[in-house]
Amino acid sequence: MSRQSPQTSIERFPASPAQARFWFLERVRPGNPDNAITLRWRVTGDLPTDALEAAFRAVIHRHEALRTCLVEEDGAPLQEVRDAVDFKLGLVDIRALPIDDHEARIARIAADMAGEPFDLGRPPLLRATHVRTGPGRATLLVTAHHCVFDGWSGGLLGREIGALAAEGLTGRPADLPELSLHYPDYALWQEACATSPARADEIAFWSDTLAGAAHFALPPDVADPPAEPGAAPRRLTLPLPADVAARLPGAAARLGASPFMVGAAAASAVLAAETGAPEVLLATPVSGRDEVDLEPLVGVFVNTIVLRLPAPDGASGADHLERTRAAVEAALAHQSCPLEEVMRAAPPPRPVDPGEARTPYTSVAFGLSRGFLEGVDHGSFRIEGEMSQTPGALYPLNLNLVGDGDGWTLVIDHDGARHSDERIAALGQRVIDALGRLVETPSAPLLDAPPAGRAARSVVDAAAPAGAEPAGAAAPAGAEPAGAAAPCETRARLARLWADLLGLPEEACAGDFFALGGHSILALRMLARAEAEFGRKVEVAAFLADPTLDGLAARLSPGGADAGAEGAGTWSIVPLRGGDRGGPVIATVNQTFLWHGIARAFAPGRTVVNLTVPDRAAYTRQLGMDGATVADDAAATLAGAFPGRPLVLVGHCADGLTALATAHALAARGHDVPLLALTDAWSPEDAETAPPRAVALARRVGSGLMRWSHYLGRAARGRLGPRDLARRLGPVLRLMRAAGLEPRPTEAERLAWEVNAHHQRVWAEHDFGPWPGEALLFATESQPARAAAALFGWRGILTEDTPVLPLEGWHEDALLGGGFERMARVIDLRLDRQGGLRGGTVGPAAR
Repeated sequence: MSRQSPQTSIERFPASPAQARFWFLERVRPGNPDNAITLRWRVTGDLPTDALEAAFRAVIHRHEALRTCLVEEDGAPLQEVRDAVDFKLGLVDIRALPIDDHEARIARIAADMAGEPFDLGRPPLLRATHVRTGPGRATLLVTAHHCVFDGWSGGLLGREIGALAAEGLTGRPADLPELSLHYPDYALWQEACATSPARADEIAFWSDTLAGAAHFALPPDVADPPAEPGAAPRRLTLPLPADVAARLPGAAARLGASPFMVGAAAASAVLAAETGAPEVLLATPVSGRDEVDLEPLVGVFVNTIVLRLPAPDGASGADHLERTRAAVEAALAHQSCPLEEVMRAAPPPRPVDPGEARTPYTSVAFGLSRGFLEGVDHGSFRIEGEMSQTPGALYPLNLNLVGDGDGWTLVIDHDGARHSDERIAALGQRVIDALGRLVETPSAPLLDAPPAGRAARSVVDAAAPAGAEPAGAAAPAGAEPAGAAAPCETRARLARLWADLLGLPEEACAGDFFALGGHSILALRMLARAEAEFGRKVEVAAFLADPTLDGLAARLSPGGADAGAEGAGTWSIVPLRGGDRGGPVIATVNQTFLWHGIARAFAPGRTVVNLTVPDRAAYTRQLGMDGATVADDAAATLAGAFPGRPLVLVGHCADGLTALATAHALAARGHDVPLLALTDAWSPEDAETAPPRAVALARRVGSGLMRWSHYLGRAARGRLGPRDLARRLGPVLRLMRAAGLEPRPTEAERLAWEVNAHHQRVWAEHDFGPWPGEALLFATESQPARAAAALFGWRGILTEDTPVLPLEGWHEDALLGGGFERMARVIDLRLDRQGGLRGGTVGPAAR
């Protein structure tokens, strides 16, 4: 098919259920602003309009969803992907206006953009305007149609626009993940799932759950409300009191719930009291991105589920929260069934008020979000998210609990033609009061009068910005002046933090963090929270030296010693275990906490370390390096730290490639590398023969089923608890994050993922020469049967007699289980067989 015309169609695909939903809503009310999503970003620094426009064009070219339109065929929508589309970035310069007039002008521009209808047959279904406000200051406004865009996509768009604009200005390639799938693949997969047995089970669940439910709505308090809803969108923001906001996550965890569940319990109790209804139905959006391959895609994956929650009827806050928790968990476990299929199986009841008819089952939505686009520096400029103009309210009443670094805010979007600002402000205040009661006295009745003096400042505005800390907000309860904490006080505060994270009583947190159930991600989160609370950073190496409550408390106390990682260039060395001087050094690569357990499994006398990219500054420097430079820098770091000592390189997945490249660089320096050990590490050349989309998707679905089967089997054998099982199943994990059961990734977690993704791209372009030395390959249960026969694609690189040894467990979980012991035992035996490494250089330099 010719691709010369910018409007050439690549192909037509079935519309996804979400696309069909918004296409239908657009047909019912053409140009309805409720069907759009708006974004607002603050830009500081030097970012020319032409560079910004080029970045938008690059993102549109990268994501098929942004080159998609919807066409009708036989009365049903199809998505049509274009090869290329025209895009022009709008530009408005308001620098000549008085600064006091800027906000009102930006709000008008945003309202005009949101109110301009989209033609669903003409892509891109996205528009943007660059508003210049002063020297080095601007606002970027974006409006996109929900047929191709959701809230998650907004964060992706912001990050990729910044990265690609920086690439255009500096020439340094943007560090973006390769897209193995595109949105049409997801739509095809959804079509296949529609007839699966699992879908039938989900439909049966929703039919039972929603049977006999009446449509729920907050009756209007405005005289003569219009039959046509959404006539006057309004927004109120009510920041939670500082002490409630500070204690919300920890209190939720102690009650066995999440901030989302606490918020839903408070909101449902107040709405039941306001309406006198025996139960409350709340619509809540879920991200729908239940596979890792869907996370980097722009598109509309969101689905809506309905929570059916009973009225408290005088129950304590804890009892009402428990009923809410059970309902939320059951709904989230069945969240992948599209709302349209639920409606066909369980027809929604007719609402009493015709003005509420557009939203099935309920006219009230509740959600929780973790703030807006985080500020990202891109060298000469910075992009940071702000609360955007609300074009309309899909539901007449939308309550959203928004958390960011400054606390929590209750944001309420409502239809001003049906509900007065005064009534909604009072309702919001009651929800905040109920939240406070749940946090402070969960055993008390939920809707008793709140404690004296409890009040939240409300802001009533049609397009109010949010996220600002209330003036004069108090410090979190229990906070101490910097440097004033005594060791015993530090230990007590740290014990509370560990109890929150580990789900244990404070008095049970005295031992080793990992022996108490901690793991690598939890440890990173714990160190990040400890730094935020105590204002003192403890390096990973220092924590691992004594990973106990007393050990960490001593380092966090004023005057406590800290031990950073040794390093040179872009790499650092974290000691995991000391050993005999002059003996071999076992160097694991990256994922420091993943390798923490292997140190204890080796024979006495072995020195074990971790080679890692220590911080974002080092990672940024690596972005400008090719693979050979990255490997040579790693080799220089190891050789400088352990001159003359044999080095064994150990790596998992992409880090295995780093280990191999580093071994080459060490051998080129004449350093002794007696052994390599690689786990689930495929040659990049094997990945170059990528299967067609349909085959790739089928393999991913098959792999997903294998993963589910593996973890469910472990749970059935009592080797995996319910919470850990949920964390290991992709869809459930994402639901837990959406519901607040899993906290936002820390900076350390994000850095680890970015380093891993970057190294995958670096090694994909690297030329790996033959490695004549000894190597071991380990395969976990996540690998296909062909892995052993194919030597993970390393034939011609590793010797033909390289063994492939099985490890029980799934990918990195194999190393967290018994895999460490098997790996350490095999490596010990190989090193012993080599005669204690006495004399001679192993590797290419020896040949």
